[in-house]
Amino acid sequence: MTYLLTFNCYGARVPGDERGWVERARGDHRGGYHDPNPGLCQYCRQIMKQEQYQLDLPRARTVLQAIREV
Repeated sequence: MTYLLTFNCYGARVPGDERGWVERARGDHRGGYHDPNPGLCQYCRQIMKQEQYQLDLPRARTVLQAIREV
């Protein structure tokens, strides 16, 4: 059996992102796909309470180890 596990770290993807985005506030992705919106993206980054979190190699290895253990 194979699993595909994906996740984003804080601030990696915000509403308005250049890759497009899905409105989750409505649940089950019913808000649908939205095209990029630079103004919304900039606003969302300005109101973030912390800096964007970058998963560096040592932390990525820790995450991988934890996944393998579980």
